[in-house]
Amino acid sequence: MLHGIGQHLRELFLQVPLSVARGLFLAVFFALMIWIVQMSRSATTPAANSPWHEDLRVWAWLALLFQLFVYAML
Repeated sequence: MLHGIGQHLRELFLQVPLSVARGLFLAVFFALMIWIVQMSRSATTPAANSPWHEDLRVWAWLALLFQLFVYAML
């Protein structure tokens, strides 16, 4: 029974063009970047009067940007 379901899902996934799959994969990183920008500063810094480099949003956004760039080039 599970073999039939798995085979059916495999056939459905094979119908998805690679460009669409790649676009959806990159869209996940882009959506995470938007979510990170919208987070409050108080949720991403250790103290209220922290310098800018302690804000984790900056580093998370840069890491996602790097990943987006790498996967877009492959």
